[in-house]
Amino acid sequence: MNKDVVYIEPEDDITDILTKVKHSQNKIVALVPPKKAGVMRSVVNFKLIAKTARAAEKTVVLISTDESLIKLAAATQIPVAKNLQSKPELADAQTTSTTKDDSDVIDEVEADAIVASTGADNADSDPNAKGTKTTDEAATVAAVESVDLELDDVSDDEVPTKKLRKSQPKVPDFKKYRKFIIAGIVALILLVGFLFWAFAIAPAARIAVTVRTTPENFSENISFVTDPAAADPANGIFLLEEQTLTKTSSVEFTATGEVDKGNKASGTLTLKRTSISNQNAVTIPAGTKFTYDGELVYVSSESVTLRAITDNDCNGGPITGCTGLKNDITATIKVVAEFPGTDYNIPATNSGWTPSGNGYSISGSAMSGGTSQIVKVVSEEDIKKAQSLLNNVGESEGKAELLANFPSGLMPIEASFKMTSKDAVSDPALDAEVVDGVTPKLTSETTFTMYGVDSIKLSEYIESVTMAKLSGAESQKVYSTGVSDNKDENKAFIESFREVDGKYIAKLKTTTQVGPEVTDSMVAEKTLGKKIGEVQTLLKSINGISSVNVDTSFFWVNSIPDDINKVTIEITVE
Repeated sequence: MNKDVVYIEPEDDITDILTKVKHSQNKIVALVPPKKAGVMRSVVNFKLIAKTARAAEKTVVLISTDESLIKLAAATQIPVAKNLQSKPELADAQTTSTTKDDSDVIDEVEADAIVASTGADNADSDPNAKGTKTTDEAATVAAVESVDLELDDVSDDEVPTKKLRKSQPKVPDFKKYRKFIIAGIVALILLVGFLFWAFAIAPAARIAVTVRTTPENFSENISFVTDPAAADPANGIFLLEEQTLTKTSSVEFTATGEVDKGNKASGTLTLKRTSISNQNAVTIPAGTKFTYDGELVYVSSESVTLRAITDNDCNGGPITGCTGLKNDITATIKVVAEFPGTDYNIPATNSGWTPSGNGYSISGSAMSGGTSQIVKVVSEEDIKKAQSLLNNVGESEGKAELLANFPSGLMPIEASFKMTSKDAVSDPALDAEVVDGVTPKLTSETTFTMYGVDSIKLSEYIESVTMAKLSGAESQKVYSTGVSDNKDENKAFIESFREVDGKYIAKLKTTTQVGPEVTDSMVAEKTLGKKIGEVQTLLKSINGISSVNVDTSFFWVNSIPDDINKVTIEITVE
């Protein structure tokens, strides 16, 4: 069974011993006193040790051959062993002197108070301390019999006694200061790391330089080709790149046409020859229109023939001497009103019909069966109006969508925009009835086309021409050609785009920004490793630089780092 070995120092007092017993890790505690330990010469202290052990549910064994200590242990029922390898035994209390000095007598109240002062106030009460010890003795004997101290290979001679001379200085307990020492070392490491970071890694700077420029108007005639091999951007000849968009557009409209979908009146007409000037047969084809009273039109639905005049039909003999017709030559033809409506229902009549003067007269039967049913239909005028609206909507939407889909880096030539539309389709169709709940719609498929030109090549051309016109160009720079994919920033445009003799020509216009040449490398060369004040003074002395602003990463950084990777240079053009 494992045990804790407690070596009692000469300077230890009873509270030190009680604390060690109480806080030991194992159930068995071996007390090893020095040869001279005054604290172990009192029966009171032995009682306190025994009481504390019981309260902590531990067994204390005294390791000693000192007869006086063995007697005190026997009096307090503490087992004794000669060394750490010996089996502990209870000394015979009858062979020991029980005579005690009054100064060594301690009652249970005093013992409880002393034990409480060591933090052992949770120990078990001992109401039979003054009386018989039968119960305690039995428990102690049982504990001793169950204890088998393990051999630690420590002989009696090897038990440390730690004699200390009174004149020898006391060695400080460095364990008490270990936390402070470790904390100090950690703090020192952190401080060194912080200083390294603050002065070697953290320093960074931002140098913002504002360059004063002047605007220059640019206007040059340029031309365009569709063959890539013929393009020469350096001389103002650019390749046209066509962009197309096919879009189906539709517009709703209101039908205003009206048609009578009722039944058409019908009847018959009787044709009778009245003239002998033409003796030949007369054929009236189907589809011939007859008008009554100058308004109502009826159409023949069949073809009829008035036979030729013969000698027998003539008054007075043969045809050559015919003065009139003695026989009626007639034909009946079916007719249908041209349009539905009740107005075409008329009674039988022998007059009012045309055409007249065709060598026959016309008489008609009653015309009947005509009814009226007025419905809304799509008229030709409705389609014309919708077509005009469709063209306006389609053009604006198509152009906006085509521009929105223009590739980045391609500048659109809006003057080249055109649209081609297929024939519009009406639903319902022309003259078709529009039923309730249906809104007519006109739909057309349109192809939108626009040319574009490479914006990078345009920008290079503008810069080249501008620099060629500048005096002292070696110290000047074109900071902006005005060409940008950002619509709000773009100042370049192409106007007067047209085709002449198979070639496309136009005028390129923009506004450039020209000023002294200030580069990142120049600013870096003049600023790295220098004080902030020196940097500002040096840069402002350069003609064309209107302002210099230097920001550092931390307040303690007062100079520009030598490492260009830690310096951000921003050049802003006014």
